Amino acid sequence: MELSREQVQEWVDLINAELKPEFEQQFGRLQWQPITIDGGRKWFRLMRGTSAWAFVAKGDCQHKGAQVSAGDLMKPASFKSPAKHARGNIMEGTARYTWTGPAYL
Repeated sequence: MELSREQVQEWVDLINAELKPEFEQQFGRLQWQPITIDGGRKWFRLMRGTSAWAFVAKGDCQHKGAQVSAGDLMKPASFKSPAKHARGNIMEGTARYTWTGPAYL
């Protein structure tokens, strides 16, 4: 199964609406930078400003020796690469995150 950009955009719109009030409550004077999508070959890179916020797998694949399913939410290991283990799946509703990015394991 291949995840479409529209499916990821729907999820991003929901989390932007969810996380913006929390951010503004904690940092009232700072301006919220919405999460946006940057496409790639195997991953959607989710950006917040100029930083990689997370990665979402486009399809089923192997990554650093671990099986990854379409829709898996990954913490960034660097600007161009996700970390090894998934932090839930956006399509199954199991993704764990805060305004700073995917949750630690």
